[in-house]
This record gives sequence, structure tokens and C-alpha cells, in this order.
Amino acid sequence: MSELVTRSQRNSLPTREAFYSQKLSTGRALCYRRRSASLPGKWFLRTSKPQGGYAHESLGTADDTTHADGQQILNYEQALRKALGRDRADPTKITIQQALDEWATGKRLETTSKRQKRNYASSAKRIGRSFSERTLKTITAKDIIEWRNSYVEGAEDPQPKRSTANRELATLKAALNLAAKTHSYQGIRSWDDVSKFKKSESHGARQITLTDAQENQLIQLAPPDLGVFLKALKFTGCRIGEIRSAKARSLHSNLLNVTGKTGARTIPLSEEKAKWFQGLIEGKPGSAPLICRSDGSAWPEDGHYDDFKKAVFLAGLPEETVAYSFRHGFITRALERGVPTAAVAEYCGTSVRMIEETYAHFAKGTLSKWFE
Repeated sequence: MSELVTRSQRNSLPTREAFYSQKLSTGRALCYRRRSASLPGKWFLRTSKPQGGYAHESLGTADDTTHADGQQILNYEQALRKALGRDRADPTKITIQQALDEWATGKRLETTSKRQKRNYASSAKRIGRSFSERTLKTITAKDIIEWRNSYVEGAEDPQPKRSTANRELATLKAALNLAAKTHSYQGIRSWDDVSKFKKSESHGARQITLTDAQENQLIQLAPPDLGVFLKALKFTGCRIGEIRSAKARSLHSNLLNVTGKTGARTIPLSEEKAKWFQGLIEGKPGSAPLICRSDGSAWPEDGHYDDFKKAVFLAGLPEETVAYSFRHGFITRALERGVPTAAVAEYCGTSVRMIEETYAHFAKGTLSKWFE
């Protein structure tokens, strides 16, 4: 509104509770409000909220009765510059749902998997519902602890529920940390005071142990290109992402370089395995995928999912069986052969502690074998 530009124009406006506004862009406006003729008005930035309605951030006092200082007292030009330099309202007023939505949007841009995109959006909505209109400033550690504990309360077998609660808590904290960083939030971070459940071991999909014969059966029942992908997992014990991202140039004689969750490492291969991998990359440029789909393209994230589930069904295996079960089987069989835990951890790109915690049940079950 042009009547906001000068002091005399603003002084001629009727005092009122409602805002006078000047649109800056879609969903953003510079606002002015003067409630009393005896007091100066104030400048605000108005922004649209994703769930509807508006948020207002105070920018400073208008120079209606005294000279502007550019800090606390602002003329029109100063208020406009301050409003244009901000993306949204006061970060303390960002809701938990907004933080989760922004996190989910970022995560969706990182993946090409439609299923994973849906999972991120679903997680944001599911977690956000538990915190209603709580904001970065008003959410408390008590709120988060009660929400975390609700996953376990009343459960006959609390262990899987603890794992679920820990994953959800990790998502919530990631979203809140991202929002705090992105919007320069300087207030109390109550979520830092909440820890995950201790000693929570998943007994779900990742703990399915397949026999060597069952793994071979899945490889045979899967489409040819997926069968090759699964065989690579079986031969190396790698994480799925490590095999997906490996290139033809990653293989050097009997050494395979992979990069993933825990950084880069080099895997020594047996003569038989090295020869198999060499056969896959023969004639390919170094930039080509080490393990590709039937059309020569790289495997997208979760690109194996549907066909793998069909193979699991045809094999009559537990529906919880996932491709990660090949890594689980690789580690289990290595420990069964007596390979030192430290060697297994180094080869598979994990820690001795993780091996000991995740496979503690296996170690206990084989004590009698070593001490007959």
C-alpha cells in the first residue's frame, strides 16, 4: 500500500487492530499496525503457513513519532529491506509439522524411489500429528518422551517397538535440527535432552537368516539382472547402496572399492569371485555401473524391491525377508567359520561393537561348539 511509505501517510490512517499490508510475493507481505494514536505503529512480516493461515514476525517500531535508527526504529525503506531479507516469520514459531514437512521435502529430492518418497511424506505426517501446534520453542522434552514411550506401552513384545520408536525419534530430531539450522533458531533445543531406548535390537526383517541354499533359490527365482545383483550381495556382504553405487572402475584385479554408509573401503575377493565380477565389466567403460539392470542402467534406490518380494513369495520364505538378509547371512556365516570379529567388521564396513550387539544371540548359541 502506497500509504505506508511516509510518516505523514501512516499518521493519516485510522488506528485499528487489523493490519495494513503491502504484498511482497506469493504468501509474503510487509504489514503495518497502529492500535493507538498516542503510540507509534509497528512493522511486521507476514508469511503463509503450509497448513493455512498466517504467521507474523515483528520487524521493529515504525518511525511515526521519532527518527529511525535502523535497528529498533525503522522507516519504510528499512522495514522493507528487513522483510525482503527474511524467508519466513520468527523461527521460534515454526511448528513441528512445518519442520517435518521441510525435512520430508528435502529427503524426497534425494531419492528417485516413488516408494521412498511416499515413506518420507508418510513419516512427516504421522509424527507431526502427535505434536499438534507445538513449535520449536514450545515443544518440551516431556512431550517427546511421552510420545516415544507410547510406542512401547502395552506391547507384549516391547523390543521391536523400541526399535520403531528409536527410528521415529531419529527422524523427528533430524527434522528439528534441520529447521533450527535452516532458520537460525537460537532458542532452547528440548529435543537434545531425549535419548533413544538403549539396547534396542531389531528382530524384524534384517534379522532373517537364510541358508546358503535359500539364498541360491532366491537368486534363481529372481529376474536375471536382479539375480546378478543378489549374487553380488552374497559374494561381498556389502550394503545394497554400496553395490548400487559401485562402478566398473571400482574393480582392480581381485580388489573391489566400495563407498557407502561408513565411507570408502577396499574388499579383497577370492579368485573365483574376482573372475565373476571381471566377467560382468568386460568391455564396459569405467564409468558404467558395476552391477546394472537389463537395459544397462544403474539400479535406482529400492529398484529391486517389487521383484525381490515376488521371488520371496515364490520361494515360500518369510515375508520379512529383505535383500539385506544376504548381508546378514554373510556376516553370520563368517562368524560361524570362526573369522575374528574385528576382521568381519573391517571387511563389512561396520564396528566390532555393532557385530557384538547385533549378533550376540549367535555368539551365545555357539559357545557349546567351542567348549565341548
